[in-house]
Amino acid sequence: MKKNFLFLSLITLLLISCGKDVDVFEPNPLPPAPSSVTASIFGIVTDEMGDPVPDALVQLNSEIITTNAFGTFYFKDRVMSSDAYVSVSKSGYFHGSRRYYPSEGKTTNIEIVLLNDTPVGMFESSNGGEFELEGGASITFPVDAVTLADGSAYSGTVQVSAKPLYTDDDDLFEKMPGDLVGINGDNQLRALGSFGMIAVELKSAAGELLQIAEGKTARIEFPIVDDQRNTAPSQIPLWYFNEESGYWVEEGEATKSGDQYIAEVGHFSFWNCDAPFPLVELSGSIVIDGEFTSQSIVRVCITAPGLNVTRGASINQDGTFSGKVPKNEPLVLTIKTSDGCTEAIELYTANIGPFSEDVELNPIEITLAPVLNFMVITGDLVDCDGNPVEEGIARVEYGESTYYVVTEDGAFSYGFFNCALLPITITGFDYGNEKESLPVTLPNLLDLNFGTIEVCEALSNFIRFEFETDTTIFISPNARWNPNSGSITINGSGPDSTFIYMDIPGDIPGTYNVTSSEASLNAGFGPWGTINSMEVIVTYVGGVGDFVTGSMNGVYEEYEAGTQNSMTFPFTGAFRIELE
Repeated sequence: MKKNFLFLSLITLLLISCGKDVDVFEPNPLPPAPSSVTASIFGIVTDEMGDPVPDALVQLNSEIITTNAFGTFYFKDRVMSSDAYVSVSKSGYFHGSRRYYPSEGKTTNIEIVLLNDTPVGMFESSNGGEFELEGGASITFPVDAVTLADGSAYSGTVQVSAKPLYTDDDDLFEKMPGDLVGINGDNQLRALGSFGMIAVELKSAAGELLQIAEGKTARIEFPIVDDQRNTAPSQIPLWYFNEESGYWVEEGEATKSGDQYIAEVGHFSFWNCDAPFPLVELSGSIVIDGEFTSQSIVRVCITAPGLNVTRGASINQDGTFSGKVPKNEPLVLTIKTSDGCTEAIELYTANIGPFSEDVELNPIEITLAPVLNFMVITGDLVDCDGNPVEEGIARVEYGESTYYVVTEDGAFSYGFFNCALLPITITGFDYGNEKESLPVTLPNLLDLNFGTIEVCEALSNFIRFEFETDTTIFISPNARWNPNSGSITINGSGPDSTFIYMDIPGDIPGTYNVTSSEASLNAGFGPWGTINSMEVIVTYVGGVGDFVTGSMNGVYEEYEAGTQNSMTFPFTGAFRIELE
């Protein structure tokens, strides 16, 4: 099924945090027969202002979880493709997604920025319409060119949401869907570039999704930024983004007219105008200050000067990177800070290649100067008996920033740029024993060891589901008071692709029948389930900043992976959550 929104990406040289005129270099984009790995993914979903997006649905393979109050999600020890694909959706935003490349037994960290789908205007379908967008892009709809999403006739008001993205946007990689790898007309996978993107969505006045009518086209005009005008070709292949596969697919072409590109599109999906090129696989590893680094610290940039293309890559947890680069072309490899205090700082550069076949580079050793305000925090989480916490997470807080670090045998290590030299606070969580630590705060130092942190306090924020033989616990869940509807929305996500979302139809103590809920509670039968019935007893409701507490009971139905077989599980539970 074709999706009812447009994302047009116009040609070569996508700007990431590698600097000007930069494209996306993602690890391992060409998988003729992708292998499977058991790995983890930890992600954060934010809006365009950098604020976390809670309650977003995140899908990996057939599993769906929700982001918590901090916008984070975590799939732990899941079997996934070596070129995995995760998608994110929430009402009020365009869909987001990312193709990433996990390593066996390692955790990949990603960030996805969701674009707000606020309407830019409306038109009557019988009249057509034209819309000028921020930065000079435009969309033109001819008369009688819109139908309902199923292709049936539509006549009435068309509401247009649109969001252009330009190649001088340093956050373009986080905002764009998937990555720039496409399937050309000969069914070959190719790396792509971009001259910018635009997302478009059409709805009726009643909120129904609309689509371009068969035989009609919409016209997209997109300005070429100054730095790319001299290299922009006169014509370029047009590609749409296939949300099911996570790849771009070639279809049609765009034409240069003056300092802009023009394309006619006959259906709404994500679109992209790109120049493809043949590839070889390049891999390597980075050692910073004597240790393999994590991807939160630096970004790798690969430039092909002869093609005027640069591609940017993140790094896996074990300090490795790999991906496809132009074949038989001299290359320049640059390593820069990915989250510096000002502009990205170049740490390393070298001429490499050309390569006619796949190649693995020797480890690259670099040193971070103290002036960069780069710090590494370490520590160990132990339980009440002094044993390493087996299922632990360390929450790192400084200023208005919050990060979550997955522990290994109780140990955690995290490197980042503390630009304002603020104190650091660590709180440890133990999923298995339902405990948390007292917050530990230390002043800023470049190498900060928190030592041993005892995780032995009762959880202050939690949701607990108790089955006959198992218990599912959510730490740091989110509870939002909805004064207009007089309801309370609760959600949380856990370490094993578990999640809970429920809407309590009341905001005072009492007993409520909850009919609006979604859940994956890992009761032991399969990866996905539904709550068939649930009674919630609210015992206390404070104001915002205080807590809502209570208990619940009901029946949860869980489905076996790949089948329609299911099993029901009666449950009881309790919750204590700070109200927002």
